[in-house]
Amino acid sequence: MMIMEMPRRARVARSSGGIVARFFEPIFSRRSKFNSRGPINSPPPEPTAELRRAVPLPEKRAGSNAPLSSLAGGIMASRFHAWHGASGRRYICSVFAVDGDDPHGGMPDFAEAIALAVGKDEGHGRRCLSTFLFDGSTDLSARNAFVASALAAGAVAWHIHLADDPHARLAIAKDIELGRSAQALSA
Repeated sequence: MMIMEMPRRARVARSSGGIVARFFEPIFSRRSKFNSRGPINSPPPEPTAELRRAVPLPEKRAGSNAPLSSLAGGIMASRFHAWHGASGRRYICSVFAVDGDDPHGGMPDFAEAIALAVGKDEGHGRRCLSTFLFDGSTDLSARNAFVASALAAGAVAWHIHLADDPHARLAIAKDIELGRSAQALSA
C-alpha cells in the first residue's frame, strides 16, 4: 500500500481558514457566530426570583377541581373541567348540562368513558356526587338508575372523561372517588 501526500486544495479546505471549514463550522461547532450564548442544547435559564413571585403556581391537592386555567376567559372555558384524584393526577372532562326533559337527563352516551354527576355546593363550586363507568356492555337499567339517583341528589352537569382501557377506567374512577372522600373529610 502506498501512502500519498494530501493535495494542497484538501489541506486548505481542512484547515481552520479554508472555505469548507468556514461553511461547516456553524453546523458542527457547539459554539458558533450564530449561537453566541453558549452550547446549542443548553438548558433554559432558571427563572429569576421576581418571576417566581409574580407567577403563582396552581394549587395541587387531592380532590380539588377547577375549570381549565388555559381556557379562562375563552368561549370554551365552560365546556371543560379538571378533577384531581387522591393520587394528585389531573383528569380533564368535557362538561354537559343536565336536561330535565330528556329521559336520560341529557347525559351523552359513550362507549368507553367515566361519567361524573356534578352538583353545586354552598360556595357555588362544583362537587362530584357520584361516578358511572361506560363500557361496551353497560346495562341500560343501570345507567337509568344512575341518572335518576344523580338527579335526585341535585346534579346540574355531567362531566365525561374518556378512557379506552377498562382497567384504566376503573382506576381513574377509584382515584376520583378517593379524592372526593378526602375532600369531604378535609371540609
